[in-house]
Amino acid sequence: MQAVPESRQQTFEEIYGPPENFLEIEVRNPQTHGTSRNMYTSYEIVCRTNIPAFKLKHSVVRRRYSDFEYFRDILERESTRVTIPPLPGKVFTNRFSDDVIEHRREGLQRFLQIVAGHPLLQTGSKVLASFIQDPNWDRNAWLRAYGLRPKPEKWSTQVGQAKGATPVVLAKSRFCDEGKPVCVRCIKGNRICGGYRILDDRKTTNKRSGQRLGTSKGVEDVARRLEDLALSPASLLGQNKDQERANLCLFYSRLVRLPQAQGLHGGILTVTTLPAVLADLQQPIIATSPLPSALSALLLTFVSDKSNDQHSGAVTRAMSCYGRALKHTRRLMEEFDESRRGELVLTVFVLGMYEDLNSSEDHVRTTSNSHLEGAMAFVRSQRCDSFGEETSRRIYSALLTRALFTCFDDIKVTTPFIFTLNDLQLLYAGLAAERNIDYLNLYNAALLIIHIQLRQIERDVWLAFPSNGAVAVSAAAGATTLLRHIASAEFQMDKWPNTLSSESSYTTVQLPLNDPIDLWGTYAHVYSTFSAGNDWSRYRMLQLLAHSLRLRAYRLIYGPLHGFGQPGFEHGNAQLSSLAGYVATTHSKIRAIANDICTSMPYHLGYRSKSKPGLCYPSDSFPSGKYPRLLSACQIIWPLYVAGIAEGVDAAQRLWISRQLAFVNSEMGIGKAAMLSELVRRAAVTETQSLG
Repeated sequence: MQAVPESRQQTFEEIYGPPENFLEIEVRNPQTHGTSRNMYTSYEIVCRTNIPAFKLKHSVVRRRYSDFEYFRDILERESTRVTIPPLPGKVFTNRFSDDVIEHRREGLQRFLQIVAGHPLLQTGSKVLASFIQDPNWDRNAWLRAYGLRPKPEKWSTQVGQAKGATPVVLAKSRFCDEGKPVCVRCIKGNRICGGYRILDDRKTTNKRSGQRLGTSKGVEDVARRLEDLALSPASLLGQNKDQERANLCLFYSRLVRLPQAQGLHGGILTVTTLPAVLADLQQPIIATSPLPSALSALLLTFVSDKSNDQHSGAVTRAMSCYGRALKHTRRLMEEFDESRRGELVLTVFVLGMYEDLNSSEDHVRTTSNSHLEGAMAFVRSQRCDSFGEETSRRIYSALLTRALFTCFDDIKVTTPFIFTLNDLQLLYAGLAAERNIDYLNLYNAALLIIHIQLRQIERDVWLAFPSNGAVAVSAAAGATTLLRHIASAEFQMDKWPNTLSSESSYTTVQLPLNDPIDLWGTYAHVYSTFSAGNDWSRYRMLQLLAHSLRLRAYRLIYGPLHGFGQPGFEHGNAQLSSLAGYVATTHSKIRAIANDICTSMPYHLGYRSKSKPGLCYPSDSFPSGKYPRLLSACQIIWPLYVAGIAEGVDAAQRLWISRQLAFVNSEMGIGKAAMLSELVRRAAVTETQSLG
C-alpha cells in the first residue's frame, strides 16, 4: 500500500486574504453641494480590486445621481445581452434629508455592486471601469460617443405648487401615481419609483382590510434593526461610548438568551462569552468590528424563512451583513492586533455557524466548513502560552466542541488538528482549574487529547506499512497505553449523571400508539428543561467518541496479533478471540447509546401521526415557535449525526437517522443537516454492500 501523502491545509491568510479575483465596491460619504434650487448630492465611490479589467487596484472618485443615470443609459446601449438593474427612484420632496440620502446611497451601492460584478460587463463594457475609477470622467463625451443626447440639467418637475392643485409629479414626461405604493408606469419603464415620496411600508395599508401590506412586520422590524446595528452600531446606540457598548451587548445577548442556546457549541453565544467580547470593543474599534455584522447575519437567518417570499427582505439583509463581516474580517486580519484575538476567532466561528445554516450538500463534503477551517488555521498559527482568561477558554472550548465531529470524518491521518497536543493539554489544565467546572468541556478536551495521540500512532503505522513490523508492535504498545487512558476517561464520565440535580434528569414515557409515522421505537425520553436535553445529548455524543477511540486502539493492537508475515508475529487465537469479544461489546454499547439518542428525537423534533395533523410531542414543554425550535434542532443534529456515523450501528438505524436529518433540513431550513443526512445514508449503503 502506498504511503498516505501529506495533505496541505490552507493557512488563515489564504482563507481570509484577498481571493484570486476580488472586487469590493462601496458608495459612501454623501456630500450636499450648492444652495437653493441648485443643490445636489454627490457620493464617493471606493473600489478595491485585482481584476485585470480595472486599471487601478484602489480608486476613489465622486459622482452625483445624474451621473449614475447617464452611466446606466450608456450601459444599456452598449450591453444588449445584459439586463441592467434599475436605479433607486427619484425623490421630489425632502430630497436632502438624512434618511432619503442614506436610502439612495444604499440603492446606488447595490446597483453598482451588481453591474461591476457582472462578468460580461467587466469584459465587454468600455464605460464601466472609467465610471468607477476615472476622476475626470466626462459624461457628455460618453453620451456623444454612443449617440445619446445630454438631458437638461433641470427637469420640469412640479409638485403641487398651487394650493389645492392635484399632487401629481411630472418627471421625464411621465406621471407618477403618489397614491400607490409602486408606480405602474415606472415599473414598465424599468425604474423604481415611490411617487413623490419614500413610502414607509409600516404605514402602507390595504384600504379595504386596513391590514398592512408587504412582509411580515415582526421579521422585517428585527431585520432592519439587526442590519442597522451591523452598519453603524456606534451611531444608533446610546448617548455615549459606554452606553453604546452596553446597549449593543444587551441587544444581542437578549436575542440569544434562550434555553436552547445555552449549550450550543459549548454555550459560545451565552452570557459568559459573547457579551464579554462585545464589552471589550472600544471606540473606534466597534465601528469597524466584523462581529456585529456576523452576529446580525446569523440571527437574521434564525428569524427569516427562505421559503416564505414575505421574508425575502430579511434573507437579503442577512447576506448583506455576511458580506460586510467578511470584508471587515479581512481588514482585521491585515491589521491584526493581539488584543483582538478573541474577537477575530469568535467572529469566524459565528460565520461558520451561519454557513452551517445556509450550506447544502452541493458544495460541502465534510462536517467542517470554510470558516471553521479558517478559525482552526488561525489558532494553529498562534502560539498559546496559557488559557488563564475565562473568555478565551470559552471560545476555544466552543471551537473544540465543533471540531469534535471532524474525528468521525473519513480524512487522512496527516490532516492537522485545530490544536497541537501541547496547546490542548494547556486548555485542559485551564478548564480543570475553573471554580465551576464544565465537566462536558473537560471530558471533550480529555478525549481529544487521546484522539491526537492515536492519530500520531496511526500516522506512523500508515507510513511504515507493510514492511516495518517493529513499528506495528510499537503502535500496539502505544495503543494499549491509550486504552488505559480511555478507560480512565470513561470512569470519570460515568460519574457525571450522579452530579446532576433532579431538574437535569429525564424520564422515559411510552408514546400513544395512534398510528405514529416513522418512529424508531415506542418510547421517548422527556427532559425537564431544554438545557438538560442538550447536555444529555452532548454527554452521549462524548460516550460515542470514547467508544470510537477504543475501537481505533483495538485496530492498532489487531495488526501484530494477526501477523504481518514477519518472524515473531505468530500469536495464538486466544488473544484474537478476546479482542473480537471486546470489539463486539463496544459495538453493543454504541448501539445502546445510539438508541438513547434516537429515543430523544420525539422530544427535540416531534413526530407525525396519521390521526393528528402537524407534529406531535411527548410533553407540553417542546420548543414553541420557529426560533426556539431552530435552536433546538441546531443542537440535536450533531449527536444524531454521530449516532448515525459511528461504527457498530446497523444499516436500518442509519437510514432512519438519515431521514430525520433530511426532515430537519426540509422543515427548518438547516442546510448542514442535508449534508449530514447524505453522509449517514452513504454509511448505511456502504455497510449494506459490505454485508451483501
